[in-house]
Amino acid sequence: MYCNFITCCSVLQAKEVYQRTQGRQQVLPLDSIYRKNLPEWDKPLPHIRFQPKYKPAGNPVYARNLLEFTRDEESCRVVFGMLLGDTLILDTLDQANQYRQEIIKYTHCPTILTRSGDRIRSNGKFGGTMNKAPPMDKLKGCVFGQPLPIAYHALCTQIETLEKYKTALAASIQSHDELQEQINLQKDPETLEKYKECKEAEVKLKEVEQKLGMNMPTRNLKHQTSTPTGTEPALKKTKSEQSPATPSRLSVVHPSPRSRNGPSPIVVDPSATPSRMSSRIASMTTVISEDGRKRLKKSL
Repeated sequence: MYCNFITCCSVLQAKEVYQRTQGRQQVLPLDSIYRKNLPEWDKPLPHIRFQPKYKPAGNPVYARNLLEFTRDEESCRVVFGMLLGDTLILDTLDQANQYRQEIIKYTHCPTILTRSGDRIRSNGKFGGTMNKAPPMDKLKGCVFGQPLPIAYHALCTQIETLEKYKTALAASIQSHDELQEQINLQKDPETLEKYKECKEAEVKLKEVEQKLGMNMPTRNLKHQTSTPTGTEPALKKTKSEQSPATPSRLSVVHPSPRSRNGPSPIVVDPSATPSRMSSRIASMTTVISEDGRKRLKKSL
């Protein structure tokens, strides 16, 4: 509930407020309220008066009975009795509708508010934005009431912590169940049989690799002139395994006696000199035969 007016004890005070605010502020003088229309503050609820055996759900209560006044109780009862009247408060909208259906069988049902923020008017209409309480952040400065105690904020923090702990505990239980399921699956006879087959397949694969020589790196092979059986050729040494005293196969061109005091000998890589086959091909020419094909012919 929110109020947008200032309550004054008399009409004179209300006029002063009106003049100071240039008529922009609503005022309510107490001496101008018609008190015969005010509700009886302590009268029983409608269902108690007309149907004592009925046990309604939703904890019905008069809205005015939820108010506590620290001072000027009589004046406050006048103001809030005029504002609230016989307005009732129940927990939910469904419970409020059920309560209203029972009350209208015997008497007029006043306006019903719910703790979830809905309103059922005294004529029975509900729903829509006009019958829904606005969010609290839009009512800043218009809400009255006693400040919430410090214990309330402490409880809110504890509730939030417990919610996080509950979520973490549920995730931990789920992980433990999944782990136990995997452990039980490993102990299953079918899984053990597959594991055994896998190990046997690994052993067979290693035997095949050994037969094929796939597990023998080339750098560890020793140069052999002959095998024990004499059926396999000897392996050729790699360049890195050749003895440092054995030079690589190179062609050395010695200088003639006339040029012994000349420049140093020239070392020629045999791979850079043409081979016998390349020299033979170079000495042949391309001719075209009668069938149109190109052929190589030895030059004269």
